Amino acid sequence: MHKTVPAIELPSHISSIPGNYAYLGVQQSDYIDLFSSDSVSLDKDKYISEIKKDMNELGYDTENLSFQAIPLSVDAMKKLRDQELNNGLLEKGKTNEPTSEDEAYFIYAYQENTGIPVFHELMSVAKQMSDDSPDNAPVQAIYSARGLESLTIDYIYNFKNEQNTVTLKPFDEIASVVEEKYDNMLNDVNYEVTRAKLYEHVYTGEDQKYAEEPIWYFEVMENGSNKTVMLVNAETGKEINLPS
Repeated sequence: MHKTVPAIELPSHISSIPGNYAYLGVQQSDYIDLFSSDSVSLDKDKYISEIKKDMNELGYDTENLSFQAIPLSVDAMKKLRDQELNNGLLEKGKTNEPTSEDEAYFIYAYQENTGIPVFHELMSVAKQMSDDSPDNAPVQAIYSARGLESLTIDYIYNFKNEQNTVTLKPFDEIASVVEEKYDNMLNDVNYEVTRAKLYEHVYTGEDQKYAEEPIWYFEVMENGSNKTVMLVNAETGKEINLPS
């Protein structure tokens, strides 16, 4: 694997999520299954192309961004709104009932460098921020039938790739680090690793400059419900402990 150094973080571009979308929290990972099981009549590829065009005009290179889209159907938004009203999470009259004009896509993208997704610095601020999910993506947008509703761009880096390489430990050795940790837990919880992904972790070093390291990202389910994240340095095999 080539050694890479993030030369600079590019400027942020942040616009607030409007109206119903913000109140319903449509970008939150908890609602992925609700929205993904439905569909909308909008052209996803067209909207992604429009967002790439907007980003290019703002000075961003979109070639190293991996875009995904989640449909925000009227039915799903109504269901979520009713659910949150019933649970007391929304005040009556706080939001209008979604209409066909509110139908949209939540579009998000993670950066990649030499084909490896980037684990940006905000994701390592604390354990609860480390989730590989749409609401942690550095690019987030909502595109409705009315047009672009919001576009947020943050934690995008301009990388300088150097020729020296690093050697990654065999995956079996990395997996044994994870297995040993959970085998040594003194409780009756059943742990199951459900996902493993290689990342390029960007962080601020002791010299207050950006640095990077290859890491393995593991999602671990506790008793089939609660998800935790474990990070292991792919070069050294040492666990990366994030603040609580």
